[in-house]
Amino acid sequence: MELVLEHLNKSFKNKKAVIDVNITLHEGVHGLLGANGSGKTTLMRIICGLIPSETGSISFNEIDLKTQYDSYAANLGYLPQQFGYYPNYSVQSFLEYMSIIKNMTASYANDRIQKLLQDLHLKEKRKTKMKHLSGGMLRRVGIAVALLNEPKILILDEPTAGLDPKERIVFRNLIASLSENTIIILSTHIVSDIETIADDIMIMKEGNIILHDTCEELLSTMNEKVWELCIDKKEALKLMSQHIIVKSHHKDSKIELRIVCDKQPHPLATPVIPDLDDLYLYHFKEGETL
Repeated sequence: MELVLEHLNKSFKNKKAVIDVNITLHEGVHGLLGANGSGKTTLMRIICGLIPSETGSISFNEIDLKTQYDSYAANLGYLPQQFGYYPNYSVQSFLEYMSIIKNMTASYANDRIQKLLQDLHLKEKRKTKMKHLSGGMLRRVGIAVALLNEPKILILDEPTAGLDPKERIVFRNLIASLSENTIIILSTHIVSDIETIADDIMIMKEGNIILHDTCEELLSTMNEKVWELCIDKKEALKLMSQHIIVKSHHKDSKIELRIVCDKQPHPLATPVIPDLDDLYLYHFKEGETL
């Protein structure tokens, strides 16, 4: 399978939201990281055909989004950051309604719904009205809707928002089980969700994909750029004013720091193994959020 994005551009008024994006994706989980306003959601909405790009093309297995949208959309599943629902529908009724919208046959839809209720631990809630569900349960229903038609392209925008740590593990296991036969694009602010399951990672900044590689390769670029040390408060405050601080922690009378910078920031600083938080902070200004 192959999803090909070529020369995608999109602007809103005077702001360029997506700038000349060229990516080819195959089966697996592709993480998408970037600050708020970086263009992640716009890009995902373009891939889903919800908004048009100004230039370029998108195709899945040579099925063109613009000229063969029905065939393209039949392979698509999408969970937006804020998904709409009918509050007075029960969970099962809402899934049945969405299966009709997706033009699924009744028998196939029923089998699929029962499987998803089981897999997503929603079986006990199947008769509960949507308006009575917790935020985490609503996300589960949203994930079920995205998976109804067994999509070959699965677009997930902040899919674990509202899920507790245990639910996030269940979700990650589910996504991992789908990745062998599905192209999954997963945008999230919870870095651990990507770090543990993504086959590769795209980092988006100001409309551009500035990095695209495996997690291992991206983190290798951060070798000897992440440092830790434990020093007294006065020296710690000085370093905190001069460098990017990933974390600080009071330890007895001293402060333990994790710093991202190109050169050793202090004679006592030692290099440590980098993670995605370090990579993110290295490429984005402090104050920018996912």
